[in-house]
Amino acid sequence: AHDIIFAAEFTGIYNSHLVKVLLANNQKLALLHTNCVKSVTSINRGKDDVIDSKRIAEYAMRFYDKLQFVKPNSKSVEKIKS
Repeated sequence: AHDIIFAAEFTGIYNSHLVKVLLANNQKLALLHTNCVKSVTSINRGKDDVIDSKRIAEYAMRFYDKLQFVKPNSKSVEKIKS
């Protein structure tokens, strides 16, 4: 069976809900910097949500071995953040 992973563009605080939900459900999530994704994907034209999602998916598949998955923060860190 293949592992399911989630990959998304890093958007700072806007990712916090996604991160919380996926980590609470023991899912793997990699947050990617936009410039890294654009520089190595084959889709070079345009900028919209559909194109960006295809770039992210292509990057995650091609460079799976290089992905860094989000790790849960300690309860103390989460308390300070909230």
